[in-house]
Amino acid sequence: MSKGSSLSVEKPDIVLISSNGVFSAGFYSVGFNAYCFAIWYREPLYDGSHTIVWMANRDQPINGRLSKLTLHKNGNLILTDAGQLNVWVTNTESIFSVQLLLNDTAADFGIGIQRRLTMDHDGNIRMYSLDEKNKIWNVTWQAKPQPCTIHGICGPNSLCTYVPHEKSGRRCSCIPGYKIKNETDQSLGCEPDFSLSCNESEIGFLHLPHVEFYGYDNNKVCENYTYKRCANECLQSCNCYAFQYKFNLDKGLHTSDNSGEMEQRGLVKWVREKKNENVLKELWLEEIIDPMMKDRYDASKMEILVEVALQCADEDKDARPTMSQVVERLLHHEAGNY
Repeated sequence: MSKGSSLSVEKPDIVLISSNGVFSAGFYSVGFNAYCFAIWYREPLYDGSHTIVWMANRDQPINGRLSKLTLHKNGNLILTDAGQLNVWVTNTESIFSVQLLLNDTAADFGIGIQRRLTMDHDGNIRMYSLDEKNKIWNVTWQAKPQPCTIHGICGPNSLCTYVPHEKSGRRCSCIPGYKIKNETDQSLGCEPDFSLSCNESEIGFLHLPHVEFYGYDNNKVCENYTYKRCANECLQSCNCYAFQYKFNLDKGLHTSDNSGEMEQRGLVKWVREKKNENVLKELWLEEIIDPMMKDRYDASKMEILVEVALQCADEDKDARPTMSQVVERLLHHEAGNY
C-alpha cells in the first residue's frame, strides 16, 4: 500500500501478501457482516479455514460496508468503520515517503517447518507445528504438559481427564448427578441435578476412584482417619459436600480433606493397632480395607493376607518370613487361590 491508498472491507479478496507467500493480510470475516483486519497463514488447513496470526480489532469488529483501512500521507495507519469512527490506529508519523508492506517470516536459515507459539484460551502456552501433508497444526510443546493441573480449568463439580491426542490435551465432564452449567464455557463447571438435603438419612456418598479434588475444600487435613470416620465428620456439617480419602505414600498415612487432628503414625503401626483393638476380624478389616473393596473380598482370606503382610513388615528383619514360607502359608490355607 502506498501513502493515501486504502483497503475496502467491501473487497475482502484484495489482500496484502508477504514476499515468501506464507502470510496474507486483509479483512477477515468473523461473523455475519462483521470483519477484522488481520494477518493469517495464506495456506488453508484441511477444513478450508485459515490460521489467524494477529488481529487489529479483535474486540471491535467493523461493519461489512463502508469500513476501510487507510494509510495516510503522514504514515498513520487508520481503520475506520461505516460511521467514519476510528476503530484502530497506529499513531505513527513520518516525513518521508511511506508504504505498507507485509513482511515474511524471520528465519536465519530459510523457511523450514512453520511453527507458532500461542497462549490458548485455557491459559496454557503451546507450540504448534504445521503438518503440511495433512494440513493440521500439531502441539509439539506446551508449558503445562498435564493440562488438568491448571487450576479450575474445568470448574467446580467436574472431572478433568488427560487426553493427549486432543488439541487441548484434556476433556471435561461432570461428576455423576451433576450437569454442565454452560456448554460453551466448560470453565464454569457443573451444577447439581438434584436438591441436596442436610438430613443424614437422605444422604449417601458416591465413590470416585483415581481422582484428585482440590481448590474447593476447607484446606484442612486429617491424618489416619478411616473412611467411616471421614464420612461421619462430613455428615456433621451441611456445608460439607464431599471429602477426599487417599493413601499418602510418602508418610504411610491415610489422609482426607476434612477437619480434625490426629498424630502421625506409620501405616504398619496403625494396622497393628486396629487389629489389636477389635476381636472380630470383620471389624478391624472394615477399618483398614479400602472402602472401594467393600463386599468384594473374602474376610478369611483377607485376614491371612494382612497377617502375612504384617509379618513381612516386622521391624526385626530376622523375624520376617522368607518368600518360600509366605507362599507355603498362603497355599496351606487356600491352595493356589491367592
